[in-house]
Amino acid sequence: MEAHPLVIRLYENVPMFESSFEKPYQELPHVVFGDLGLQLHDKIINGDVDCDLVVKSFDFFTQLSLENLSHIDELLVVSIYEGFYYSKVCNDFARSILSGRAKELYEYCMINGSIQSFY
Repeated sequence: MEAHPLVIRLYENVPMFESSFEKPYQELPHVVFGDLGLQLHDKIINGDVDCDLVVKSFDFFTQLSLENLSHIDELLVVSIYEGFYYSKVCNDFARSILSGRAKELYEYCMINGSIQSFY
């Protein structure tokens, strides 16, 4: 199957991620972005926040948020952001690096979403 358009955009903006992801699931953006979220979580927990994967990913999330589309917001929240709410380290980092609408979405869902953080 062909990769989902959002997955193709992810590969274009965060090319180092493509080589680490198994291709059979490219048509499922929640699976692909969920895997990215797990990799980012591990990098942040281990203090590897200056690597290209982390920096380019968060730049891409900020860029995607500017499109103000509900299906993209839902993808970011469910597949990426909710995985950070449980960890103070990840939560603090995400809140420090996201900006504009991306940060607003992150913090709104952090407080009002189905998975909340109290940090």
